[in-house]
This record gives sequence, C-alpha cells and structure tokens, in this order.
Amino acid sequence: MASRTKSKKVDRNIYARGDDSYQVKMKNGDTWTTETFSTLEEARAFRDTKRSRAALDPTKRQVLKARITKRDAKAQTVAILLERYKAEVLTDPERKGGVKEYSRVDVILRHPIAQQSVFSVTPDDVDTLMDDLRAGRVTGQKGPISGSTLLRYTARLSHFFKVARSRWKVQVENPVREIEKAKPNPARRRRLEGREEAQICASLANATSLYALPAYLFSIEVALRKGELERLEWQHLDIKDSTLHIPKTKNGEARDVALTPPAVTILLSLPKKTVVDEEGKEKEDPRIFPITSGQLRGAFDTALSVNAISNLRWHDMRREGTSRLFEDYELDPISVSEVTGHKTLQVLKAHYSKPRAKSLAARMRRTQQTTAEKQDREALLLAQRCEFVEAVLKDHYDSHVDRTRTRKKSKD
Repeated sequence: MASRTKSKKVDRNIYARGDDSYQVKMKNGDTWTTETFSTLEEARAFRDTKRSRAALDPTKRQVLKARITKRDAKAQTVAILLERYKAEVLTDPERKGGVKEYSRVDVILRHPIAQQSVFSVTPDDVDTLMDDLRAGRVTGQKGPISGSTLLRYTARLSHFFKVARSRWKVQVENPVREIEKAKPNPARRRRLEGREEAQICASLANATSLYALPAYLFSIEVALRKGELERLEWQHLDIKDSTLHIPKTKNGEARDVALTPPAVTILLSLPKKTVVDEEGKEKEDPRIFPITSGQLRGAFDTALSVNAISNLRWHDMRREGTSRLFEDYELDPISVSEVTGHKTLQVLKAHYSKPRAKSLAARMRRTQQTTAEKQDREALLLAQRCEFVEAVLKDHYDSHVDRTRTRKKSKD
C-alpha cells in the first residue's frame, strides 16, 4: 500500500507535495479551490491571479461585506450600540440638549427594535417604532406625541446609524432615510394675554428659589433660551455698556446681547449668592441666576397650575420677548436677530416673531407722528415697564426676607 505524501506549506496558500508538485488551496466564499502545478512559480502565478480577480469583482466584495456571522449579529444589537452612542456621543460636553436626547434614546431602548441586530433593522421596523411612539405605546411614555416631537426621534435614530457607519465602521445602511417623515406641527403663536404676566409673577414670588421670578422677567426682556439663561455668569456682564456676552449658544457660536433698560434694572437689583467651595471657604457664585433647570420648570409649572393658565410653555417667553423687541422698541429684523441669536430671518419670522395686529396698526398710525412725539411715547412705555419690574422685584425681595426671618424664628 503506497504511503500518503505529506504536504508542507511553502508560501501563502501553497503546499509542496513532493519535489515537483505544488498545490494551491484557496477559499472563495464558502467553497475551496484546489489546483496542482509542477513549479512553485506557476502556483504563485495562479494564486495571485485568483486573488486579484476576487479583489476586482464588485459583486464578490458586496457579498463578502454583507455576510456576517450569527455571533457578530448578536454582539451588535441596536441596544448595545445605542448604549455606546449614549456614552460616546451624548456625553460630549459641547452638545446641547443632552438630557432630552438621553431620554429619547432611553425610550427607544424600551422598544422591541432595540433587541434586533443592527444589521437586520428595516424601514418597516423603523415605521413600526414611529407608529408606536406617536400613539404612546412604548413603555415609559407619558402619552401620544406630536409630529414635531416624532421628527426629533427620527433625527436622533438617523444620526445613530450615521455614527455607527462613519465612526464605528459598522457596515450597515441607514433605514431611516427610506421612511416617510412625520409632518411638523404648525408654528406656535402663543403669547401672554391679559393679566397672565402679572399672575405668573405673583406666583413665582412665592417660589422656593429667590431667583425664579427675576429669571422669568429677564428671559422675557432679552428673549433668551432657558439653557442660555442658566449658564449666564457675572464675569460676562458689562453693565456700563448694557451688554452681556454669551460664550456658548445652541448654534455653537458666541454672541453679545444688548440689554433693555428693564433687563439692566433686574440685574442691578439681583442679590449675588454666596457658596462654600471644597476647602470650606465662602465665595461668590459665578452664575447670575443660580437656579437649576428643574427648579425653574417646577416653579413655572406651579404658577400656570395655580392660575389655571393653559397651553403656555417656558419657551413661549422667548417668542414673547422677541415680539416685544419689534413692538415696543421697533427694532428692525437684523437687530432683533442679533439679540435673539437666530441665524436666519426665516426661523425668526416663522417661530418667534408674532407681533399682534393691533400693535402693527398702532405702528402704522405712528408714522404720522413727529420724532418728538415718538420719543415721548417710547420713553413713557419704557418708564412704565421699568416701574413694573422694580415694583414686582421690590415686593418679591422684601417678602423673601420676611419669610427667611420667620423660618429662622420658628427654628429657634
């Protein structure tokens, strides 16, 4: 019985089977190719030709990229990569709105789509997720959501797939691109009506934090975003020129804000808070309004509830302030956008500038007035607003001192 010749590897994919026999063994996908040659040079030429053809074959490249093992699919579920997305992307200190984005990702994590392999998610799966979100069927949702909110979920999920592909090199298509997007809500027009401002001020005067009321009044005067308001620092205030520097804004650019006279009045009356540092030493709090987002929202929501005010949000105060810059100060759109920080006049007009018709009519009538008459009117309006702000804040600070004294006496 002839003995079996042992093969010896002499090069990549090439085995010697004797003095004049060289076998090439290569795997093409799931099949093996085996050829035998009498010289090593012929074997190498055959191997290299096969490899170059495979590299140049676009169909084969696509097949190889698309083929994943069960273990790989299991290790890259939507849930696992979403957790990575939260840790690496949403924790970026330069990102704005991180808390809201965290909560949206957490809602998606509670949906069955999170348990799928990221490679198997189809546009139909995304549509199912969006239908469930819209109807409020996902665990932890407070209820149905609007078209605009649904668009934010869509944008977040789309960005997740984009990061997975571009940053983490996960060879997956973005199924969100192929779904029909929800329609955004009509632009809000809600503004303060009647005595609503006075009612809200009266309620905020009773809030736990001393800074809830002045923060509310200041946000209207300068049309600031809530996030910008919370990050304001005394070092960025130039009270002499009535300007305030905001280093970080939503659109990523710093801006200088011109302060209205009532806004200056608010800042001049505002007591600075003292805090204790890590070494136990007292120092001035660098923040102008040392109040948390939760405290501010809680105090505002309580004021709305106590006064039975409906369909009003804190962000509506930005619209109120923007509209007043047009109505009371008669600034042009470019000047208003410098105060509010809007990059385009289209967004300014569509969402934030909602002058009342009667105010526009009054402005038309004033075109017949002399310069002196206009100046007298503007001075009167400004004086009235400053008097209102001064009176509200004086009562607020006085009552806060009285409450503090009462609490101290009760403790003693």
